[in-house]
Amino acid sequence: MIIDVHCHIMDDPADRAAVDRTLELAGRFDIQRLITSMGKDLIVAPSPEQIRQANDHVLALVKGWSDRISGYCYLNPRLGRDACLDELHRCLDAGCIAIKLWVACACDQPEVFPIVERAIDLDIPILQHTWVKTGGNMPDESTPLHMARLAQRYPQAKLVMAHCGGAWEYGIKAVRNCPNVYPDVSGGNPTQGLLEMALRDLGPKRILFGTDATLRSFASQLAKVDAVKMPARARRLVLHDNAMRLFNLPKPA
Repeated sequence: MIIDVHCHIMDDPADRAAVDRTLELAGRFDIQRLITSMGKDLIVAPSPEQIRQANDHVLALVKGWSDRISGYCYLNPRLGRDACLDELHRCLDAGCIAIKLWVACACDQPEVFPIVERAIDLDIPILQHTWVKTGGNMPDESTPLHMARLAQRYPQAKLVMAHCGGAWEYGIKAVRNCPNVYPDVSGGNPTQGLLEMALRDLGPKRILFGTDATLRSFASQLAKVDAVKMPARARRLVLHDNAMRLFNLPKPA
């Protein structure tokens, strides 16, 4: 069984057939649990109303397909401590299991700190988008260096570095000495050397499988793992065991 820790199920939860089709497609690759975030609209600096709408989308998916779908609570740190923590607890009470931060605020900024501190108290992970773009990042888009700074400030936090940092050689090097950072391999095309370097520099216990579907295909992202020769135990850690441990997921009945 494979766990996808980074996906975006944009299907309308009211359209059960559409969601079922997405899950059926994932199931063809033995992806049996998907952890989704952000709803159908990816908004850079969402308002409180847009945050709530995005999270309501995720909560409806979690409620309707609890055997296959788990959810992140999407937050905008720029909205302030109280607004973020109130929304976080609303989402956790309704079934979310982790936090998603995107590009509204670089993750080493003080606005993020109360969210991280609450995540530590609750023992839940934070999935932080990270990327390095040759044409320049968005103004508040986190890079792996931002992630490393946050990890060093909060070594108790469980931090998922999305996309291996985008520029994965840079990203892996940036968090090499941050044992509380777990890169996911989602996004981007399959590239020779990505997973090999992550396994060599970080070890199999720190790597998570994600797809960024439905923005990417399940097949192209799983190819990143299937193309690499590794022991069966390492493959199981990357595809399943690390996510089970980090997200405190229940074992299947």
